[in-house]
Amino acid sequence: MNPLILAVLYFLVGNLFVMFAIVHVQTEGWEFFSVLFIGIAAADYMLAWHNLQKRKQSQSNQ
Repeated sequence: MNPLILAVLYFLVGNLFVMFAIVHVQTEGWEFFSVLFIGIAAADYMLAWHNLQKRKQSQSNQ
């Protein structure tokens, strides 16, 4: 699959988990699931960055 498409998808899913965390903190406070949502969002942002770098490398190799 195209790394740019994967990067956009991971970024959108990361944003979704950040929104889940914000809502959860506002309703329940800082609990385990709030931190878990933020951790998942961070992993998604990391994967998005990795796929963008992979796309950049593949373009420079051509």
